[in-house]
Amino acid sequence: MRQVAFLTAEPWKDLWHDDRLAVAPLARRGVEVVPVCWDRTSPGQLERFDAVVMRSPWDWFTRRPEFRTFLRSLQGLRTRVLNAPPVLEAFADKQYLPRLEALGVPVVPTVVLAPDRLGTVPAVLRERGWNEGVLKPAFTAGAFDAHRVTAKDDDLMARMPVLPADERWLVQPFLPAVVDDGEWSLLFFGGRFSHAVKKSAKAGDWRVQELWGGQVQPVDVPDSLVEQARTTLERAATGTLYARVDGVMDGRVFRLMELELVEPDLYLRCASGSEERFADALLAAMPG
Repeated sequence: MRQVAFLTAEPWKDLWHDDRLAVAPLARRGVEVVPVCWDRTSPGQLERFDAVVMRSPWDWFTRRPEFRTFLRSLQGLRTRVLNAPPVLEAFADKQYLPRLEALGVPVVPTVVLAPDRLGTVPAVLRERGWNEGVLKPAFTAGAFDAHRVTAKDDDLMARMPVLPADERWLVQPFLPAVVDDGEWSLLFFGGRFSHAVKKSAKAGDWRVQELWGGQVQPVDVPDSLVEQARTTLERAATGTLYARVDGVMDGRVFRLMELELVEPDLYLRCASGSEERFADALLAAMPG
């Protein structure tokens, strides 16, 4: 039986419950899943596997320098890494949003700032005509260290965590549709649409992640929305095993918030048969 490593972290050393749903379908296809903590392995140890899949290394944004080093170490592996190491490096840092906008992808408008420029955030909001904004590190996940701000927030420098000088912050407009309508997530395996969910914030909050009390529910999406998400993925990165296209509806336009190509929750639990589709896509991507 071939073996595939699912990269995770110590709190999920037995795998995130959603990822466990893929274990049995893969076993039926002759593939054994082995959980491996990203910070307790080496490139040499990973080369014994037939493939390595990035899944739930969800303490990485508290250890940014280590994780960047780890991502670089994957570049030289003889074993196939999924998604590919250049994709992981390119999309771990959300400074990809302006790059995608330059390719014609409708994104949430994004201004990139160095840490010593946080004091200019109120001026940025005023210049852009944004009544409210969201300020968050470019290299983070799960809305950690994200703040809802206004043009009157003059004490931002005192409230923000200290980041290394080479890390960046993102300023975006706050979109009421996130609270009013929710955030859409469309899942693709092997470039093919699998399923979709909608994430909604709890009453009184604006963060849609389950960690902050948000709710997730499966949804049917129109073909037009699937095509918008597919076009976004094709412009950004081809040949991915998994992709989660997160966005919000701005009128009839699906505006990208994040293109999750590193370690997204795949929400297999929300769609019957999605674990089989993921297993098929992984099998097709493995050598041999």
